[in-house]
Amino acid sequence: MKFLLHAAVIVIGILSVPAAFAAGLYGSKHDMTAIPTQVGATPGSSSICVYCHTPHTLLVDDIAPVWNKPPVSSYYVPYSSSTIDGSVSPTMGATTSLCLGCHDGSIAVNVMVNPPLSGGYVTGFSAAPPGWNLTEKGYMTGSPRMDHDFSNDHPVSVSYPASDQGLVHPPPVTFPLYGVLSNKVECTTCHNVHDNLYQPFLRASNDGSILCRACHNR
Repeated sequence: MKFLLHAAVIVIGILSVPAAFAAGLYGSKHDMTAIPTQVGATPGSSSICVYCHTPHTLLVDDIAPVWNKPPVSSYYVPYSSSTIDGSVSPTMGATTSLCLGCHDGSIAVNVMVNPPLSGGYVTGFSAAPPGWNLTEKGYMTGSPRMDHDFSNDHPVSVSYPASDQGLVHPPPVTFPLYGVLSNKVECTTCHNVHDNLYQPFLRASNDGSILCRACHNR
């Protein structure tokens, strides 16, 4: 009986592993292995990381660890308001520019330095299945497409002001800040691109505005 109980526990543990991964990158919209032919991979490729990272032949080696996408323009239209106390950068932060490597809609998601199992650039693209927000040429479309216009979105590349009483001080460590002084709010301050437990790739649940109130003192 003990043996059967132990075996049952092991089986349950094994079956729970895929569910745990599904809460992260695996199985999320950032897992391109679900649509390999739409993103330039050889069908059957199981490489998840390669759509953003490459171990060899980097095109740009400073903007992110072993980055596998061509750089995008740092130009953007920032959010503007008289209520902002933080300093807004005239050019987009490097971290946010990584996101726009797909989300600005000007670079197809199948454009990589080293596509998996392809040996170089690819230009072919086939229609993505419903729900993937990709055009037939591989460009981001729909609500995930940001272009470079952030005028109606939460500010990015903006400093977290130390004296603003409307913000939590010190800033929460679970929401990273970026830049030379580690004080800039970027896309990845609120979004964790490797974990979709809290959709859409949020660093925390926003039930009851929990995520917002982590920084905003309201």
